[in-house]
Amino acid sequence: MLIFDPGNEMDKVVARGESGWFVLFMRFLPVVLLVSVVQSLAMVHWGKYQSAIRGIKHFTPTEGVAYGIFEVMVSILVVLISAFFLQSGMKAFGKEATFERALVTMGYGLLPLVCVKILNVIPWVTPWIPWAMGVYFAWRVLYRAVPRVMKPEHAYALGVFIMAATIATLCTGAACMTRFLAMEGKFAWWDSIVAFVGNLLKISG
Repeated sequence: MLIFDPGNEMDKVVARGESGWFVLFMRFLPVVLLVSVVQSLAMVHWGKYQSAIRGIKHFTPTEGVAYGIFEVMVSILVVLISAFFLQSGMKAFGKEATFERALVTMGYGLLPLVCVKILNVIPWVTPWIPWAMGVYFAWRVLYRAVPRVMKPEHAYALGVFIMAATIATLCTGAACMTRFLAMEGKFAWWDSIVAFVGNLLKISG
């Protein structure tokens, strides 16, 4: 399994010759969809702790669907942005890298962060706990993925790993903050998104 044995799993990925877009749409996206659906259902049926009311809030079906869609879009965007920064950062180490390789690296590197977000179904768990756990596992995967997929010069391998880990941490941290504030109702545009989703899908409540 990728989280617990990233070395062997990444060796298999390289041996299969998976492309970046294959990883994004056939490996990363299905997990994001599954976790997002489960989180959305949990928000409606079990609720989620809200600091504003200091208690559990049960979200409406419209809010649950809107959050699920938002979660999927943000997750894909984070992978693409992270891959772009990784590819660009490779130039600082004197090596050109394709976006495909960067996408494979970040697609698998960020997958643990998606998996552990399943813990968000627990009403009292703050999103920052799964995020912190996910970052730890992501660093483990990236430590194995960077040398195998990005193939930096041996002297720069550690530096490229640190760069990739930093990019992953900052991008996913920003995304986690955005999702957290949206759920807390801190963004004026969130109500507009919920209303749009409700009208589009004809969801009541």
